[in-house]
Amino acid sequence: MASANVPFSVTSGHAAQRSPTSPTTATASGIPASTQPDAESELLRQLFTLAKVRCVIRLDRDGDGARTNVASLYRDIGDTPAIREADPLTSACVLAVDTGREQVRRLLSPQRLLLAIPSECSPEGPTAIGLLIEQPDDETATIAGLRDSVIAYARRKLREAVSRSEVVAKHSAATVELLQEMLESDSTPRACQSLAARLADHLALRRVIVALTATPGARPRIAAFSDTSQIQSETPLTRAVVAAMEETIRGGELVCQTPGRESGADRQFLSQLAEMESATILAMPLESSGALIAVMDPDQSSEPSYRFLASAQPALSAAIGCIHRGSGAHRMRAVREGVRSKATIFVALTVACLMIAMATPVPYRVECQAQIEPRVRRLVAAPFDATLEECHVAPGDLVAQGDLLASLDGRELRWERASVQADFDKATKKRDSAQASRDYAGQRIAQLEIERLQLQLDLLDRRIGQIEIRSPMDGIVVAGDLQRVQGAPLSTGENLFEIAPLDEMTIETEIPDEKLAFLRSGQLIRLRLDAYPDRQWQTTIDSINPRSEIRDDQNVFIAESLLANDQSSFRPGMKGQVKVDVGKRRLGWILFHRPWSSLSRWFWW
Repeated sequence: MASANVPFSVTSGHAAQRSPTSPTTATASGIPASTQPDAESELLRQLFTLAKVRCVIRLDRDGDGARTNVASLYRDIGDTPAIREADPLTSACVLAVDTGREQVRRLLSPQRLLLAIPSECSPEGPTAIGLLIEQPDDETATIAGLRDSVIAYARRKLREAVSRSEVVAKHSAATVELLQEMLESDSTPRACQSLAARLADHLALRRVIVALTATPGARPRIAAFSDTSQIQSETPLTRAVVAAMEETIRGGELVCQTPGRESGADRQFLSQLAEMESATILAMPLESSGALIAVMDPDQSSEPSYRFLASAQPALSAAIGCIHRGSGAHRMRAVREGVRSKATIFVALTVACLMIAMATPVPYRVECQAQIEPRVRRLVAAPFDATLEECHVAPGDLVAQGDLLASLDGRELRWERASVQADFDKATKKRDSAQASRDYAGQRIAQLEIERLQLQLDLLDRRIGQIEIRSPMDGIVVAGDLQRVQGAPLSTGENLFEIAPLDEMTIETEIPDEKLAFLRSGQLIRLRLDAYPDRQWQTTIDSINPRSEIRDDQNVFIAESLLANDQSSFRPGMKGQVKVDVGKRRLGWILFHRPWSSLSRWFWW
């Protein structure tokens, strides 16, 4: 269960009666959203097709487990039992995250199913989806379908997070280059022209226009067009742009205006400019320095450009303001000298590259020790109490089915059989004599004695046939070194040899405790053996033993993987290393998560 001192934060991620198939079409700033449903809406749509859902929550725990957030994705507010079961559903999700196992509880009144499904695909940390559904007719199939939907949702969230990280890295690099080029300009018009041209080129825009104000509240003046260096101040386009710039400065926020879209009085001139250009308009204020307008084709997605401008707005505003206010020769010369300083440029670029590199997702591979073992082992035991006469094989020998492994001393069996055979012949003569004298009772007794002796003869013949112990299958002798104990007495059932076939082997991967959370069944592994350092083999994890073992004084969990031995290259006991690709992680996390975990264990109190 979750620790009592773990803080919880409960938020409502979606409306209580949200439709699972109605994606949002626009943001508050006017930027068109994707026409595809978001991950939560798609998850709800799939859940509603699989079961009668009454409540859906998502529980997120950050990477170090210090904070747990609970978001309500859907709740039937008219269903009183669903509201009453919200706390047990949250508790089940906490247990699912702590144990990594699916939690299923059945409610009797009314008959419902409470389900908590964990997921490790979230980029922020462990996640669980809690569901309260009506009791289905086919519980197993319904739970399997719900589980697949949750896994698909988690993977989509992970892909979106990775995509956002890549976009942020690209935007950061472009912003650094843009700022460097602006600061190297020797005048405000050239800095604005550089800003407009580079933005239009980087974002594939039709046109970028930059306007500046002499003082806060003054009328903006166009400083640069990306597609021309000649600015005509009395054209209809110029007047419309200036009016839209004033409107943007008054609004004080980045907005998106599309042609044909209704707008309020605060966006009247932006709407007119969008209709005049038949294009989508992105308008961004530059704090107290002016404004910037980006014009793009209406069929072009505005979301990437919007996100870039939103992230770069503070830096661009500060740079333009600095250049505009310090346009005097002395201040401009000081800026140029500072920027052109090799040491400053080197340090700035190094820090920027280092930050981008630390945030870049790269493949993360978990490495573990492994050992080759036979998939099947066959024990050969002593068939009866006897003395070992001779052993013909030793551990490591290859044997075929029917090969002689050992011989037992059969002299006592042969003596005993000769004695029983004599008794058998005697009973036969006694029966014949009773039959001749018509002594039917004696004849019957003799016949029963014959049958008893015949059974003893059959048993002795069978044991004499087992004096030579032969291999039950093709394989290798794994255990059974009896060369030094010839002549020793053996007991019935005593293990003599262990035979293992070589056609299929098992890779036993030793997973330390701290790496267990990254591995699961079905993952692809790469094996390199110490005996063959120049070769690699690929297979998948079939299962992970639920209980740990002690190997080489280390607590490990054993993961088993099947490996075909077509070329008979493998032998039991071979050791090597296994690498498992567990997805992408940020480079900074890969380099520093182990020291951070060690520090957390030291100072956890």
